[in-house]
Amino acid sequence: MKKCALLLICISFLLPAKSFSNYLGDSIRGGEAKHELSISYDLPATNSISMNYARRISEKNWLKFGLNLGGYYESNQPQTQMYYPNTELNFETTFLLGLENHKTIKSNFEFISGFNVRLATGFNYNKVENPSLPISMRNTSTFYFNGLGVGATFGLFYKVSDNFSVGSSLNPLIMYTTSQSPSYETKLLSMYLSNVSVVCLRYKL
Repeated sequence: MKKCALLLICISFLLPAKSFSNYLGDSIRGGEAKHELSISYDLPATNSISMNYARRISEKNWLKFGLNLGGYYESNQPQTQMYYPNTELNFETTFLLGLENHKTIKSNFEFISGFNVRLATGFNYNKVENPSLPISMRNTSTFYFNGLGVGATFGLFYKVSDNFSVGSSLNPLIMYTTSQSPSYETKLLSMYLSNVSVVCLRYKL
């Protein structure tokens, strides 16, 4: 009885694995990959890591979903008694939705172009060791909506294999951001014309 139960457990794990393996094999052998995963390091506008998933919707067009992660940690130690130590932690997340066109050039290269819309949010934590301030003002943390944007992508990639490619892309971007302070409400329209994915790895399956 125990052997039968063990056999059934093994089959329950093996069947999904076999089906998934066959699915990947058919996709690769057919030469028409339906999914793409990519990761890139972006400079200078975001200075962050981007992770993307794309789904083929026609012969050359892909629907793209992305997540961009960035931030910084800063600790300042004053050299004079006029200032106080302070620490700041900032973390930003950008969600991306767009369309891309993939065009093969001379079989070894692929040119990618497209456009996207973005929604940015963030978190900021600030600590100031100033004894003259109330305790509630020495440590502040804020979740904020950072803005909306539209962007484009123009990239050239070298096909290492039928499914793996490496390259770079230029990603011009326009972002509308808002922020508030006790004295002001700031609205800013920024243009990033030199935002580059320095190294981008793409894998199709």
